[in-house]
Amino acid sequence: MIVISREEAVCLFYAVPYNEENVRKYTKIIDELEDVEICFTRNPKKPKLLCTRDKETHDVVNTNNKIMLGTYSEVFFLPSMTKLILFIESKQQLKQFLDTAYLPMDPKSISYELRYLSIDDIMSEIQNYSLAFQDEPCSKFRVWCTSQKLKCLDAGVKRKHGKLGTRLSLRGIYVLKDHFKGK
Repeated sequence: MIVISREEAVCLFYAVPYNEENVRKYTKIIDELEDVEICFTRNPKKPKLLCTRDKETHDVVNTNNKIMLGTYSEVFFLPSMTKLILFIESKQQLKQFLDTAYLPMDPKSISYELRYLSIDDIMSEIQNYSLAFQDEPCSKFRVWCTSQKLKCLDAGVKRKHGKLGTRLSLRGIYVLKDHFKGK
């Protein structure tokens, strides 16, 4: 699943280009609507508006109990952002994180950027979020990634010679931007 900000979802909903002017204009429209939230069911690229008030009792409804919904996080063009802290405890959570944050193909979302990374680079990045593989050699992480069949391993490999004559295997991976990861 890809990650899309609330502001990007608002622009998708109104079918307008994503820019600061449209974000302010259309986010204001949705924010002024009473008891309405922008969300998605399966595909975050297909946002929907949901009334959060029950039509019979007129009470605000807990939408999590009705159907599976996803909500968007507010990230772009906000004067003050709250810092989200993400900590991954299990290797299953780590696999899910890696399959969401490191994609082999372009997700067509501004939440991701193309970067050329080695498995070593990915391992050092996950050290910010997890203690898994903290004291392990990179080879053990590489074997684990292969056994888990991570999506990012499907990206094409580009071989380069690094400093000191070392060979590097870099993959063109679409990486979730840091402010979406919650450092």
